[in-house]
Amino acid sequence: MKSKKTIRTVAGADQIITYELIRKSIKNMYLRLREDGTVAVTANRLIPLSAVDAFVLKNEPFIARSRTRVETEQERLSERAALQYVTGETLRIFGNEVRFVLKEGRPARVEFPAEIKREPFAVSDAAENCVIMTAPSGYDTERRKRLYEKELRFHTEKCLTEICTRVWPLFKPYGVTWPELKFRTMKSRWGSCQPVEKKITLNLRLIEKPYAAAEYVVVHEFAHFLHADHSPRFYAVVEHFLPDYKERKKLLK
Repeated sequence: MKSKKTIRTVAGADQIITYELIRKSIKNMYLRLREDGTVAVTANRLIPLSAVDAFVLKNEPFIARSRTRVETEQERLSERAALQYVTGETLRIFGNEVRFVLKEGRPARVEFPAEIKREPFAVSDAAENCVIMTAPSGYDTERRKRLYEKELRFHTEKCLTEICTRVWPLFKPYGVTWPELKFRTMKSRWGSCQPVEKKITLNLRLIEKPYAAAEYVVVHEFAHFLHADHSPRFYAVVEHFLPDYKERKKLLK
């Protein structure tokens, strides 16, 4: 039997929520926010509409947080799409607004600020606070974009690996071996840990967040080698190594 879809609207405490209800032969109800910000709920055909509406209202805080995240991501993508990669534009590197400088020359390369600063610094023309791209005069916007994104990925992986290298010795006495590190762009997670496979995956978008937030994500994922869940014991481990982890976590929003 094909699934049945209907559009419903409920009034929450802070917003009107319109969602698509998908009826299927499943046991539980599921709610998800699509990439475009719309809400979809999947529920069994026998569950009353009133119960589905109540389920949506119960998840209103989650919907609000998720929509804010989607809007922020859309703004980020729009800003990046508007870049021409010319002198004077600003980029975000570990929470800092960094000035972009384009120079003509060979070989084509990108130089990032040499020192990762934990505190924000003012946008300036100082070389140590700039992203400097050297490219031949024939490089158009698209080629400069590809060059930047390639070099940014390399730089991000290098920085995140350095954080892991500093964090791992804290966990080594507890039997945690050096994990396999993976890096990719993720939409809903800043990191993930697979204890059995001894693997940690980190979101490349961490380069846009403050350095302290990236450190928190790394500690968070290493802590999963000791506790695979998010139990009080797990957060006790995180807090042991990062007493200010709650403040750092907020920086990811």
